[in-house]
Amino acid sequence: MQKNKGIPQQVDLSIIILNSNNKDLLKRCLLSIFKKTKGITYEIIVVDNNSQDRSAEMVKKEFKDKVMVIEGKENLGYSKGNNLGIKESKGRYIILLNEDTEVMNNAFKIMVDFIDSNEKAGVVGCTLYNSDLTKQEAYNDFYPKFFEAIKKSFMKEESEIEGIKKVGYVKGAAILLRRTTLEQVGLLDEQFFIFSEEIDLCYRINKVGWDIYFVSQGKIMHHSGVSSRHNKDKTVAYKFRRMALHNMFRFYLKHYGTLEMNILKIKTFVKLMRDIITLISKEKKREQLGEKLELLKTIFEEVVNTPRIPTLKK
Repeated sequence: MQKNKGIPQQVDLSIIILNSNNKDLLKRCLLSIFKKTKGITYEIIVVDNNSQDRSAEMVKKEFKDKVMVIEGKENLGYSKGNNLGIKESKGRYIILLNEDTEVMNNAFKIMVDFIDSNEKAGVVGCTLYNSDLTKQEAYNDFYPKFFEAIKKSFMKEESEIEGIKKVGYVKGAAILLRRTTLEQVGLLDEQFFIFSEEIDLCYRINKVGWDIYFVSQGKIMHHSGVSSRHNKDKTVAYKFRRMALHNMFRFYLKHYGTLEMNILKIKTFVKLMRDIITLISKEKKREQLGEKLELLKTIFEEVVNTPRIPTLKK
């Protein structure tokens, strides 16, 4: 692992960017940060996940001492890669930022000001936009337990007040964290290689009494899915879908227990069966049917091979 340092000793915000073969988008991301971020001190740490497109060389050449580069010798995944950056960071707050994002306004200052003035806030997210400027889902509630989902269907959703809303979790494309909160609950769980890791972290944070907020005034463009879409191999695409499903089951087992996980597996199985019947009845493309059958196979494998959940060290 190699590092390139030229960073202030004490800053308001540590910006950690995990990159995997997205050199051009990474450059656009970095340029947008320098252009739009005013009024706070910050450092930028790029953790490169063994990119083969010379991303690390580009950062060291074009941004020199403005950015720290940590070069991994293998693809470490989202959680482990970001944990490396967190361990090297110095900011009072930390933001985990996807490399396929661009800062549209002074979003980091907006989020830092908010969390500075709200001592119960442990996590803050902001508005995410697609490349065509339509809004993305930026937050959601935690995966529901079976009876909680039934109860929630009869409840009115909490509304935003002046663009601010208390939520279950914010999306990992841009998630700002209080350092003291992380010190209390621990880092990202590295058992989640990719998918559900931000949900797991926010759940642990919320469980010990911190609040998670969405602040709409901050605006970031997220070229969604680019970090996993650059490889168009269908086998890789299926692997991502399978991993997402596996990690959802892992989350349920870790936080809700075996019964809730098995209920989820049954519900997922039933939904997939309905989708398969619909595809057959409408004579849809065989490719779509094949994808559903592969996911169905995954559920059977998950039933046999229940994820092991080790104790997470704080």
